[in-house]
Amino acid sequence: PTILEEGTCLDIDIASDGSMLVCFGSKIYTSLSDAFGTFTAGSGHSGSRLSGAIAPSNPNVYYLLRSTGTLKGLEISFDKGANWSVIVPGGSACIDPFVQNDCTGGQGGYDDAIGVDPSDWGHVLVGGVQLYEWKYASGSNPIGGSWLKAANLFESPINPYYVHADKHIIVWPNASTIYIGSDGGVAKSSDGGASWQEKNYG
Repeated sequence: PTILEEGTCLDIDIASDGSMLVCFGSKIYTSLSDAFGTFTAGSGHSGSRLSGAIAPSNPNVYYLLRSTGTLKGLEISFDKGANWSVIVPGGSACIDPFVQNDCTGGQGGYDDAIGVDPSDWGHVLVGGVQLYEWKYASGSNPIGGSWLKAANLFESPINPYYVHADKHIIVWPNASTIYIGSDGGVAKSSDGGASWQEKNYG
């Protein structure tokens, strides 16, 4: 039987092979194509605001960002969403992309953004109030990596590490070029996220 649902579609990503990851309300759906009736519902992710991304360089690798105001977890799948592993758990306020500089607040759900390096399936940026970066530690088992702040909120014309708060979208067209859309406009990196420039004028 066909099941129809109504709700808000929060995120869609389409892999290079046409497979799809859809964040619909507090559920995820995956499909190996865009054909009607091919979507499979994932389990274990209810109660969260979800954002997803597929690695451009490996269409089998899916990422899922979960929040309930604060970080609930960053997860990875190596089999198109059939199985998931938590790579960054929630619960630590001072390593949470959704909180303020003083580790309070929690705005996940308002500002959730995720992007994967098009040249490296194991390199991810996560944006909320803050901007964080996860990099796969080669050979780690279980899978692990580094989780570090990739920018700060200290606005200054001479601060190359500033990206405005409340990030809503990450566009990563090639390994060195990244754009971030936020409440404050557009920031661009031309060196893979090592430094940033505001691009709001001109």
